[in-house]
Amino acid sequence: MLGGDAFVHWPPLFPTLLAGLDLMGIDPLDGARSFNAIVFGLIVFTTGHLLRIHLRSWTLVFLGTASLLVSVILLRVSIMAWSEPLFVLLTLLFVIYLPRFITERRFVFLLLIGVVAGLACLQRYIGFTLILTGFISIAYFMRAMTYKDRIKYLGFFSFVSATPLAVWLGRNYSVTST
Repeated sequence: MLGGDAFVHWPPLFPTLLAGLDLMGIDPLDGARSFNAIVFGLIVFTTGHLLRIHLRSWTLVFLGTASLLVSVILLRVSIMAWSEPLFVLLTLLFVIYLPRFITERRFVFLLLIGVVAGLACLQRYIGFTLILTGFISIAYFMRAMTYKDRIKYLGFFSFVSATPLAVWLGRNYSVTST
């Protein structure tokens, strides 16, 4: 509630994390900075991993990771109580695990990309693009599979990734009728 009215303008993940910090006795502003500092480190680590997967040159991997480590823009965003760092991390995880699912077809990766896409939607509404990307990628890159298996994967991914957003939007509609 914000001023007695239900808060429906932004997705709930980051505010919920801040409320959780407050419940633990940590000032939300200080906690957000610490949380984003941790997420910043995870972004640098995850980017290094992504570069290591796709580049053969260790020099380029090092330079790419180091450039992110000293990125003024990412550092500025990460020391503020903003939701962008967590969204960047979720997007990076999605970009790492979507190709792994497509090539290995392991259920754990399908579940992981669904959960990450769902969390990204609860972090920023633009996270819906990850659901679209996952859906289109599974439909297109898994054409060699039987139609039945593709529908099974698409249905599961859609359910896991879109359910959290659907629940949140349903809650918003029930509270505000808009």
